Amino acid sequence: MEFLKIWEIIVRRRKMIIAIFSIIFLTMITITHLVTPSYEAKAKLLIESSSTLSSLMSNLGLSSVGKGFANEDNYETNIALATIRPLLEKLIVALNLKDRDGEQLKPDDLVNTGLLSRLFPAPCLEVGLYEETDILEITAYSTDPKEAANISNKLAEFYIEDVLERTREEYKAARVFIESQIHKIREEYYGSLSALKDFRVRERTVNLSLETQNLINKISALKNNYENNEEVIFTLGKEMAEAENRLTTMKQFRIETKEFSRNEQVKSLKLKLNEILISIAEKSIDFAEEHPEYKLLEKELETVRKLINNEADLLFNREVFSIDPVYDELSKKSITDFVDREVALAKRNLLQKYLDEYEDELLKIPVKSAESSKLELALSVKKNMYQTLLEYMTQVEIAESMTVSNIRTVEPAVAPEKTDFPNVPLNYIFGIFFGLFWGLMLALFV
Repeated sequence: MEFLKIWEIIVRRRKMIIAIFSIIFLTMITITHLVTPSYEAKAKLLIESSSTLSSLMSNLGLSSVGKGFANEDNYETNIALATIRPLLEKLIVALNLKDRDGEQLKPDDLVNTGLLSRLFPAPCLEVGLYEETDILEITAYSTDPKEAANISNKLAEFYIEDVLERTREEYKAARVFIESQIHKIREEYYGSLSALKDFRVRERTVNLSLETQNLINKISALKNNYENNEEVIFTLGKEMAEAENRLTTMKQFRIETKEFSRNEQVKSLKLKLNEILISIAEKSIDFAEEHPEYKLLEKELETVRKLINNEADLLFNREVFSIDPVYDELSKKSITDFVDREVALAKRNLLQKYLDEYEDELLKIPVKSAESSKLELALSVKKNMYQTLLEYMTQVEIAESMTVSNIRTVEPAVAPEKTDFPNVPLNYIFGIFFGLFWGLMLALFV
C-alpha cells in the first residue's frame, strides 16, 4: 500500500524529478568537462636498514648520534624531511614551477593538495608510506603529465642527496669528536706512562714480583747463615771457656799470654782480619761461594789466620818456656778459637744488619705493589681506550669515504597517460546518483 502511494507521488511529480535530475546531472557533466584535467605520477623510495654509524656511536656511548634521520623506525620523520622548505624551494627553482597566474610557486602551495587545488589545478605533491611498508611514496599532481613525473623524480633525487649529505655530516661530526677524544686520551696515556716510569725510577724497581722473590730468597739465606753462625759462636765460646778454665790454673804462663795479646803485629793482623771478614760477609750476600772475588777473600782470610797463628808460635817459642806442653797447645787453640769467634761475631753483626735492611725493604713491597698496580691499571685503561679510538677513527674514515644513502629509488615516476582528475566515468555515475536522489527527496518533501 505504501509503495503504491510513493509510486503515485513519483508519477504526479515526474516533471519536477526530471527537472532536478537534469539540472544536477548536467551541472556535474559541465563541471567535469570545464575543469582542467590534472595528472598524477608516483615515485617509490625504499628505506633500508643502515646501522653502521649508529652501532659505532653506541660503542662510544653516543647512541643518539646517527638516529636523527632516515631511520626505519621513524617514518614520520622521513616524510617530514622529504617536504622541508629547502628541498621544496630547490625543486621549484630546478623545475621552474608556476601557479595558475604564471608566478613562481610557493613551497606552502606545493604541498597543498586540497579540493580547491584540484578544481583549480596547479603543481602540488604529497609524501606518505606505501601501504604501511618500508617504501616512501612521492605523489605529484600537475596539468602536464611530464611535469608531474619530473616533480616526483626530482624530489626523490633531492631527498636522497639530502640524506646522503646529512650522513656525511654525521660521519664528519663523529670523526671530529673522535679526533678530539684521541688527542685527550693520548695526553692522558702518555701521562700515565710517564707516571709509571717515574715511579719505577724513584723506587728503583722493574719487576716487583721478581724483586719480592729475590728478597725472600736472600732473607732465607741470611737467616740460615745467621743460625749457622750462632751455632759456631756458641761452640767456640764454649771451647774458649773450657780452655780459659784450664789455663787459669797455670798462673806462671799468664804473663806470656798477655804479651801475645799486646803484640802490635798481632793487633794489626786482627784489624786486617776484621776487614776481610766484613768483605767476605758482604760478598757472601751478593755472590755465590764459587765467585772468584769470594774465593780470593777466603784465601786472604786463610793467609791472615796463618800469620796470626805463626806470630803466636814465634811468641811462644821466644818467650814461653813451659814445662807443660799441654799448656802450649791450649794457648794456641785458644788463640785460634778467638780468631774464629771474632770472625763469627763480625759476621753476626753484618748478617743482622743485612737482615734488618732486607726485611724493611720487603715490608715496603706491598705499598710499592699497590701504587704500581694503580699506575699500571690506569695505564692499561688509557692504552685500551687509545687503541679503541684509533680503530674507530679508521672505521669512520673508511665509512665516510664510502658513504651511501640508505634510501634508494625502487620505482621512478613515469608520465601518466590518463588523467587523475576529473574522473569522467565516476563523475557521470555520481551525477546520475545525486540527480535521482535529490529529485526523489524533493518530490517526497513536496
